[in-house]
Amino acid sequence: MPAHTRLEHLGLWVLAAALYAWISPDGLLYWDSFGYVSQCAQGQVGGLMLGRPLFVLLGHTIARITGLFSVDLAHLEPTLRAVCTLTAALSAPLTAALALSLGTSRAASRWAGLVVAASPAIAHAAGAVLTDGPALSATLAALCVAQRAQHARHWLFAGALFALSVGLREPSISFGSVLVAIACAQERTTRVRALLLISLGFLLLAVPTLAWCWGQPGWRESVLAWRVAMARERLEPRSLLRDGAIYLGWLFALGPVALFAALRGWSQFRALLGSWREARFWVCTLSLAQLILLAFYQDISFSPRYLMAAFPGAIALVAGLVLAQVRTRAVTVAWVAAVLAPALIAGPVLRRREAPLRSVIDSVPARLAHVATDTVIVTGQACPAVQLRRTIERIRLQNHSELQPRWVTVCPGWSWPNDLSQALAAHCTAGRPVLVDLRPQSYVGERQQRALATLTQWAERVRSDPREVCHARTTRW
Repeated sequence: MPAHTRLEHLGLWVLAAALYAWISPDGLLYWDSFGYVSQCAQGQVGGLMLGRPLFVLLGHTIARITGLFSVDLAHLEPTLRAVCTLTAALSAPLTAALALSLGTSRAASRWAGLVVAASPAIAHAAGAVLTDGPALSATLAALCVAQRAQHARHWLFAGALFALSVGLREPSISFGSVLVAIACAQERTTRVRALLLISLGFLLLAVPTLAWCWGQPGWRESVLAWRVAMARERLEPRSLLRDGAIYLGWLFALGPVALFAALRGWSQFRALLGSWREARFWVCTLSLAQLILLAFYQDISFSPRYLMAAFPGAIALVAGLVLAQVRTRAVTVAWVAAVLAPALIAGPVLRRREAPLRSVIDSVPARLAHVATDTVIVTGQACPAVQLRRTIERIRLQNHSELQPRWVTVCPGWSWPNDLSQALAAHCTAGRPVLVDLRPQSYVGERQQRALATLTQWAERVRSDPREVCHARTTRW
């Protein structure tokens, strides 16, 4: 790779890291992030799918290194967030590198990388402690290596990188069809060999990872619990019209200029993507298929981060081909400003919107300092913050088991009881105090709002009836 190209890719990485840090939450905000920090601190696989094992292993290594310099686990989250941000920012130069390897011009590759670097939706998730950003970078790296492969070790390395992306986030497997497509786009004599070597490289990393998972206490039970929870979630009522509207909004949030440029590109895809015999055609079309199918994902209304894996191939590469057709410098500058503007505006706008929830989450440690160790805590988006604080305190007090908190959390979502009154009455009968959080800013999204409504009705009934078993044991946060 020429020196000027490497310099361009370095610039894209720095730009992406800066924009991701500018837009992303300043601290824990995503529900999953709290669990990831807890799992990395303890070195335990989580309860999502197979447990994101490689993410946990790498995070636990970072936690051990962090522990050499600070005994306060509160410093772990900023470290993990910085590592995730810098790793996720690699997706911008890797998209540009993939575009070059697929035969696009330097201008098209630069535009594709810029689109990924300046995506507000990607930046918000990529700058948090989440698996999405690092997994996307690993997948793009696998694609780049596979496309440029000349020797057997390259195919093996591509397969290992693909296994890394799946170990970071298991849904990356859905993007694996692109790897197969690239292998199939090679010469007939190398096609089977490429597929076999990719598969072997994948297995060389995936098998030991699964073997490690199998030996972890509670792993098989967590996988079963995840499957049960997902089945339960699929039975919940959905509004396809509302979810469809949110999905379209997420596409816009990925980057309005990129979206419109990609739509134009797909309208002339035969001229831009070439024939079905070319790898570029397969990367883009299979990514587009994945992007469309995600419209029907049951949790698509929660976050645009679920679209990250398909974004580079379905939108960024195609948009880059269209934007590269700009000829004059003045128009180019105008388009660059248009691509960057949403990201620059999104930072302060999102921070202002997140301020009430940020205040709730930041207040959790101080509030818990005055809560009895056996309290049942019912809250919304602050629920995983309580669980993380419980983990931190248990690690800190591991030599004083009698002082360790035993808080029980009742959270919206998978663990929300079918009969809230019965569940809380059982805790009260057992002698546990119940702390309820009725602050509207603590509850985010339709599911949590339904939980708040149920909790409010229960709290009002308990407060007004002295005969209720929980009457004397219930307090408000």
